Amino acid sequence: MSRSGSLGKNLQVGRLSVSPLQKLITYVARNLEPYRSFHTFMRALPRILAERPDAIVSVVGGDEVSYGARHPNGPWREVLLAELRGKLDLSRVHFLGQLPYEQHLSLLKRSNAHLYLSYPFVASWSLREAMACGCTIIGWDTPSVT
Repeated sequence: MSRSGSLGKNLQVGRLSVSPLQKLITYVARNLEPYRSFHTFMRALPRILAERPDAIVSVVGGDEVSYGARHPNGPWREVLLAELRGKLDLSRVHFLGQLPYEQHLSLLKRSNAHLYLSYPFVASWSLREAMACGCTIIGWDTPSVT
């Protein structure tokens, strides 16, 4: 994760503030759900945060379901946060909901690593936008990604 902040300024998006010294990991999906491997991403976060104490994470996406089924106990975000209670430093993980396009792009332009874990669909707009912004992509080895 070698990208640095733009011009030495803090990036502010909603409640998230990222200093030039911090590493920013981004995850973006229209909605936070299993078809977008949100569950895999969330379960990997404790280890990612432990191995990168200088990193913070922005999570962009809503609590609805675009593909697949709703969880019977509520939005996937809430279900996984309950599962991981006590294992995540939530001061370093920022759930931003759905964002205006310009804020979405400002996160991608600042991102040090963008996680793209969607199941084998066509490459999504968020993946294409992350690539266009020069993000390092961490993704599945699937035809739509490779």
